[in-house]
Amino acid sequence: MRHVLVITAKAPVAGKVKTRLVPPLAIEEAARFYRCCLEDTVEKVSRLPGIEGALAYTPPESRADFEEWIPPGFLLFPQEGPDLGARMLGCFERCQQEGARRVALYGADLPHVPPAVLKKGFELLEDTDLVLGPATDGGYYFIGAKIPHPPLFMEMAWGGAGVFQETRDRATRLGLRIRQIETMSDVDTPIDLRHLDRVLSQVSENLAPRTRRFLLEEMAGTL
Repeated sequence: MRHVLVITAKAPVAGKVKTRLVPPLAIEEAARFYRCCLEDTVEKVSRLPGIEGALAYTPPESRADFEEWIPPGFLLFPQEGPDLGARMLGCFERCQQEGARRVALYGADLPHVPPAVLKKGFELLEDTDLVLGPATDGGYYFIGAKIPHPPLFMEMAWGGAGVFQETRDRATRLGLRIRQIETMSDVDTPIDLRHLDRVLSQVSENLAPRTRRFLLEEMAGTL
């Protein structure tokens, strides 16, 4: 069966990504930081055994920002829909149209998540309906399912601290079997950035090399 892990990403344009990291980062630095996270994430996903990689980008006209460096074999397509929930649901549906039988979405700004955690998410999908990776801010960084379930995505208060719990509650009402992988922190605030710096100092140097280099060379003494 085809397993597809979709990285949901924005074009790494200054002033459009990671603006909550300004300061301590400058606008251009925030965009470079996001680009490092994204490239590290793509590389990590491309090496997961038995899992195909995909990248769903926004805005739709930004394809050229990705197609020159995305690895061969990666599925590349625009996010489509009037809001975040519709775009996420569309990612599931697009991959199913391409023949995928297990699909998961994964954020682009978590380069520090170990590959084993992502692999575990797909392993759990073998005998359950929904797998969630909770984020420390109350959302989730990973959602995997065998089939898309529109009620999990529609009319959700995205960005709020209750997204993960609301998703679990909705899944329970739908009668879905739910499993979780490890809780992780994404990188939205200066506190998150300092946490990422500490985490990367404690793990293998092979994990997130571009992000690690950015923090070491451009943020030394700032964090």
